[in-house]
Amino acid sequence: MIRNVKGKVFVVDDTPSTVGLLRETLEQEGYRVFIATSGDKAVDRVEQIMPDVILLDVLMPGIDGFETCRRLKSNEKVKDIPILFMTGLSAIESKVKGFQVGAIDYVTKPIEIDEVLSRIRTHISLKKIQTELLSKNVELQNEINERENAENKIKELNQNLEKRVNSRTQELAKVNRTLRILSDVNHLIVRSNFEEELLESAVKIIIDSAGYKNALFGILDSKLYSMKIWYKEAAPSQEYKEESISIGRIDVDELNNLGFFKGNLITSEKLASVTKIFNNGFKNFILLPLLHYNTRVPFIIIYFEENFLLDKDELIMLTEVAEDLSFGFKSLKERSELEDADKQLRETEILFQQVSQQSQVVVWSVDKEGNFQFISETAFKVLGFRPDEVQSKMNFFDFVPDDDSDEIKKFVRKLIIQRKEVRDHEVKLLTKSKSIIWASCSGFPIFDKNGKFCGGRGSLLNVTERKKMIDELINSKEVAEHASRLKDTLLSNLSHEFRTPLNGILGFAQLLEEDGGSDPIKLMGSKIRLSGLRLLNTLNSVLTLTELESRRSSLSITEFNLVELLSEIKVSLHSLIMEHELSFNIESAEELVEIISDESLLRKMIYNIAENAVRFTHSGGVRIKVTVSTVTGQNDFVTIAIIDSGIGIKKEDHNLIFKEFRQASEGYRRHYEGLGLGLNISQKIAEILKTEITLESEVGIGSTFTLKIPRQIGEIKDGSNSSNPSNKEESAVPKLVNEIMVIEDNPINAEVLQWFLSKFGNVTTSMNGETALSLSNEKIYDLFLIDINLGKGMDGIELLNKLRINPLYQNTPMVAVTGYASDLNKKELIEKGFNHFLAKPVAKNEVINLVKDIFNIE
Repeated sequence: MIRNVKGKVFVVDDTPSTVGLLRETLEQEGYRVFIATSGDKAVDRVEQIMPDVILLDVLMPGIDGFETCRRLKSNEKVKDIPILFMTGLSAIESKVKGFQVGAIDYVTKPIEIDEVLSRIRTHISLKKIQTELLSKNVELQNEINERENAENKIKELNQNLEKRVNSRTQELAKVNRTLRILSDVNHLIVRSNFEEELLESAVKIIIDSAGYKNALFGILDSKLYSMKIWYKEAAPSQEYKEESISIGRIDVDELNNLGFFKGNLITSEKLASVTKIFNNGFKNFILLPLLHYNTRVPFIIIYFEENFLLDKDELIMLTEVAEDLSFGFKSLKERSELEDADKQLRETEILFQQVSQQSQVVVWSVDKEGNFQFISETAFKVLGFRPDEVQSKMNFFDFVPDDDSDEIKKFVRKLIIQRKEVRDHEVKLLTKSKSIIWASCSGFPIFDKNGKFCGGRGSLLNVTERKKMIDELINSKEVAEHASRLKDTLLSNLSHEFRTPLNGILGFAQLLEEDGGSDPIKLMGSKIRLSGLRLLNTLNSVLTLTELESRRSSLSITEFNLVELLSEIKVSLHSLIMEHELSFNIESAEELVEIISDESLLRKMIYNIAENAVRFTHSGGVRIKVTVSTVTGQNDFVTIAIIDSGIGIKKEDHNLIFKEFRQASEGYRRHYEGLGLGLNISQKIAEILKTEITLESEVGIGSTFTLKIPRQIGEIKDGSNSSNPSNKEESAVPKLVNEIMVIEDNPINAEVLQWFLSKFGNVTTSMNGETALSLSNEKIYDLFLIDINLGKGMDGIELLNKLRINPLYQNTPMVAVTGYASDLNKKELIEKGFNHFLAKPVAKNEVINLVKDIFNIE
């Protein structure tokens, strides 16, 4: 899978060699590559892929490259994708024809890959630049439009200003009536306390002074799509009735363009689309929206007879009334806000006093010298001082213990001298009774209106108990960490002390089993080996469980083939499968199922479940079925079903078998060996790898364990050890005689390895690092097998580093052989410079296969 994708390239070519070359090279360069082997397939798939560039062969079966290009360019969705022809035709006419059908470039076969990469980069860059230019053009056009709109608004404002000047001149004829109406409205604004009261009184003044037929007033809320109106059904002398109306999705943009939210007068002719809401039985009316706040707009509607004509003076007068009423509404709103703020302030003061009396927080203020100007009543509870004993009489440093003034100096320096805000600064304070408390102090500087520093304000909180609790927690944590380190050391030593003698037991058992001569001796060797393996499996299970519980297993994320991993698990279980005389099949529709996860942990999880399936199945067989699930076009997870025809598990035992040290069959009469850790380990690994395990089972029929595994967890880290590679190219032709050195302080283990390796060359053994270094200078060795714990003197890692100093051994394969056998141990040793890793006890076939691989022996 490609990381940091530079772009998507669609290769349309029916030549496998060309496709293979392009795929490999482009993916190495960071491109994601899609393949089509004919023009028809390219046309069908292009919309799904939407590549950044298309490499198109001219000569293909079916439709040729020219026709394919025509069809792609006729598709509106993909017509702008750059197309580069790949052609062996050298005729100018062919190239011209390619440009005519829409291609922008071509490369000549046989392909020069550097030329292809250069042209792909060029055209992808050109496409990005074109896209950016188009975006910039749109932004420029928008800016031009905005400027034109601004100029139009300025012109409009200038025109309105000119009209208003003219109207003012013509207004003098009716100045007395206008002034009376405006005066009455202004008096009304001063007297009114509510919106409805102000609107109703204003309508009465307008009707009485101008003699209009009728009027109503209301409040429109465009956000809620509702309107509340107060109206009279007949004569103006009647009382107003209130009604709420849902106006649905009114065209707010249209009302805004008409000036509804700007306080402009609006006539009935301009309100054609909303006339039904406002006409109230009258054909002609005028609406006075009153500029208010947000989307809530009060308004007045004045109705008049059909033949009644409004002159300019009346419109001016009504505009003035609307402006004055708008000011009145703003004043009401501000008055209401001030009253609310005053009420909230009084409530806050009361709340502050109540909280201060109940809390352990001390509020204070100091002048620019650090002298207290104010301190809250809580100072008595926290420090033992009354406010009158502190204010204007004490300084910060009066509360500091004699032997500990550094922290309070830091606090005062930052607040008073540096004039910066300080948060949660912990200091020791001396109370009136001379006891010491811990306090968390916060403060901020205060400046006057001229920016001059005049002191600081802040608070302090008694955190003595919290400090004690934190100290206790720290001590407990240190004790727990020490115990954890002791446990890790114990487990590491336990692993080493068990595996080292087991290496000798199992090694000689294998030799007896294979080369023991008589059948009874071979049988005894086999029984010794099986017993040793059972002990080894028990040790491995306990160590793995402990590792997982302490979460010391850091993930090693790599990309691998899940089907191949399952095949390897099948090989590992071969002996057990043969012993039970079972079939074992892996079913997968795809041979390559890529997974990005921790391969080692995933192998352990699946192996434990598969081993249980084989162990508890006496006839029939085991199937592993792989299903790749797809979600919204992307491979999301893989499902593995491990299906057996074994003894089955009772429903009530389904949860029991996943618990550590538990089995469905327990007690002195349990039917099966083992500690009952396999499934528990698998479940703990599943939690780490975000895998879901479910179980379906029927007694006597069999069981199905289903694992839902994410295709990817985490990112691949470059943890490969490329500094000391095993140079297989240099050993392509195996040597007739190889020189091998085994460095092992346990004579039995050294002898076992010498027996295992004797067929591959001359084997020299050394009991310590110093002897090994001396022998390495006498002749050249082709392979070193190094024990890590060599007793006295240098250890295996030190020996490795000293061997690597010799230029002759900088690329020589070095194998770590150790009883420290966890995945973390393996990862650490590979990172230290070893090429390979063998965990004790070492199996003969494991050693042989590794050496064959190192010496390139078939």
